[in-house]
Amino acid sequence: MPRVRLQPGRVEVGLAQAVALSRRVAVTWLREGRVQLDGRRLRKGERLPGEVEVSLSLDGALGQWIPPADSPLPLLASGAGWLSVNKPAGVHSHLHMPFEQGTALNSLVAHQEHVAQTGDDPLQGGLVHRLDRDASGVLLAACDQAVWRDLRRAFAAGEVERIYRARVDGQPRASACEAPLLAAGDHVRVGDGGRPCRTRWQPLDDAGLLEVELLTGHRHQIRVHLAHMGSPIEGDSMYHPDGEGPLKLHCHRLRWAGGEVVAAPPPDLEPR
Repeated sequence: MPRVRLQPGRVEVGLAQAVALSRRVAVTWLREGRVQLDGRRLRKGERLPGEVEVSLSLDGALGQWIPPADSPLPLLASGAGWLSVNKPAGVHSHLHMPFEQGTALNSLVAHQEHVAQTGDDPLQGGLVHRLDRDASGVLLAACDQAVWRDLRRAFAAGEVERIYRARVDGQPRASACEAPLLAAGDHVRVGDGGRPCRTRWQPLDDAGLLEVELLTGHRHQIRVHLAHMGSPIEGDSMYHPDGEGPLKLHCHRLRWAGGEVVAAPPPDLEPR
């Protein structure tokens, strides 16, 4: 469930302010039991003695949370039940709060409103994968629930070819990594007991440019695996000891049974 922070005072007032709702809609949500504090449904008129974090139950509310972008990113490609954009570096893939603007998902919804009603998370809509905020490249979404399910299954089963470009420091010690990965707060680390993950790569020039194939899909997988092999990605502020953006990582191509999308890499990720 998404969580929002409410200020002291009447709960409907704090809710309306926190998620940019009208007071009437805030009251409706309270009556529907959508707002919970520590598992207890809050009710209209309750006064909050201090700042609290509440959970919002979004069942049945799909599509209400993702506004279309006023100036959307250009459509990269589309097909039967899906579409994609070339996400710029520095832009989040999806919303983290209801009604947030400035994410790539807002652009996808602007191109096809049904993206907002697809999927199982009202803040992620029909996205079938995600890119790190500081990475760029192909971001794919579905605008049909059956297509969304099929694409999610294909990603999970390793049936989607995912090709990235990365520029690294040094030469990796091998051409692949299968180290298991563990989440550690905002970071990810290699560790026993972690999820099995596989990444492989090949050089494209003599200046650290790699073509990377993501064979499984863990958060920060490419970044952690390359750092683990002694070649952190240039500009990686989390996993490079001297990393100071921009992150040199780009999702270049996605290919699956129903389509293929290619996003041209930025100039600094072309062979030198």
